[in-house]
Amino acid sequence: MRDLNLRPSEAHSLRETIVGIAQHWIVILISIVIVAAAASVAWLIRPDQYTATVELYVSAHAVDTPQAAYQGAQLSEQRVTSYVELITSTRVATEVGTELGNTIPPAELRERVSASSANNSVIIAIDAIGATPEDAVALANAVGSAFPRIVDELERPSSPAGIAPVSVKLVAPAQLPQSPSTLSLAGTISLAILAGLVLGVVIAAAINAADSRISSIQQLSQIVSAPPLGSVSAHSSAEAGPLITHDDPQSHHAEEYRQIRTALQYIDIDQPHKVLVFTSPNPQDGKSTTVANIAIVLAAAGHRVLLVDADLRRPRLTHILGLTSAVGVTTILSGQVRTGNAVQAWGGGLFDVLGSGAIPPNPSELLSSRQMKTLMDELRQRYDFVLLDAPPVLPVTDATAAAAHADGVILVSKCGSTRVPQIIEAASHLQAASARILGVILTMTQARSRKNYRSYTSHTTNSPIAHPTPVVSHEHAAIDRPATAPNDNSATNRIHRPDRRPI
Repeated sequence: MRDLNLRPSEAHSLRETIVGIAQHWIVILISIVIVAAAASVAWLIRPDQYTATVELYVSAHAVDTPQAAYQGAQLSEQRVTSYVELITSTRVATEVGTELGNTIPPAELRERVSASSANNSVIIAIDAIGATPEDAVALANAVGSAFPRIVDELERPSSPAGIAPVSVKLVAPAQLPQSPSTLSLAGTISLAILAGLVLGVVIAAAINAADSRISSIQQLSQIVSAPPLGSVSAHSSAEAGPLITHDDPQSHHAEEYRQIRTALQYIDIDQPHKVLVFTSPNPQDGKSTTVANIAIVLAAAGHRVLLVDADLRRPRLTHILGLTSAVGVTTILSGQVRTGNAVQAWGGGLFDVLGSGAIPPNPSELLSSRQMKTLMDELRQRYDFVLLDAPPVLPVTDATAAAAHADGVILVSKCGSTRVPQIIEAASHLQAASARILGVILTMTQARSRKNYRSYTSHTTNSPIAHPTPVVSHEHAAIDRPATAPNDNSATNRIHRPDRRPI
């Protein structure tokens, strides 16, 4: 017998299917309402029906020896099967119609009469349906009277003196039914609700199967064949303040980023990965918001972090952080400034930021250039983590170009928006460029239960923990830069983030 214990992958797949079907609960509810309403209307407009029953006994001709009696009993049982079919035949319906005065067509009589018999039984039960109790009784008795005559005619030998080997006798006339045989309104609605539920689940399952949108981090991980680093649930304050790890470090959303930080630190632990490219299949997948929050939690854990705005077409990272993008990657690659003069500090020196610089006419060529490789090698020596916010993979090739100089790629996708074919295509583009996808992150997932997190944090502290602004000493500073970064009148001392929307 097959082991009923599901493997983890099978159990998760089943759980995903159930959750996916449950998400279409409105479809199931509509199906139940429609089917129940239709059944109720049908019950109201359909007239009552009554059922009367007669029983016929099938017996073989009497014999003297036990062996012959046994054979006769077998013959009776064999005949019963054929007689059950014969009762609803046109021949019997015509005979019954004649007995009733030819007021009902034979085709209608066949629909109103049914016959059945239990296994190894010689009793045939005939049910007749009528609009009134009297009609049902009249039809049942007519069949019970006509059928034995037809059997006698069919079974009688051709010789005049022959005796039919099998005979059919009426056990008792039909009794007048006391109540309608049709299902009550309550029973009809109950069955309709069950049928509507089944139909709704089937429709929801079909919709769920046809829906190619990513719905879980496990699904994303299986498609890309990369470790799941974690997921970030949607929160109402995302539009007003995307940097949730700074604005509300004790929230469960901030804890989700800290869990991603932990997973990120232990990817391929024997081979540390310092330079990481964060990209996504499409715009608006939450990539820039994700990498900015990860930079904050990595720096809060004591790591030297540099956040690089590598989107040289539509830079948004410095805008989220409230910094300038006038000086950065492109100005360094073009030899206009040194790296130390382009780097800006954020959050009082919590971590460093390298903006995009002026938007160039050839972003892909710059990101794949030898100068970019030299820059990444320099930054790799000075920081524990260099996080590049690259453009999405599908619209442009910039991310694959930047990945050539990185240790790996983190692929970010949006729950309920990014589709499976898009994930497959994005992963294919990265793999074609020999970029290694180190992990996947799913954004905008359904909010998970906060009860356990709040319960634990409320018992471990009685007041919010103060997070002093880290001070980076000159001894441990990542890059020797001037005391004031370009256009950095307020970035290092106060945070100004206008129009902070998730990217």
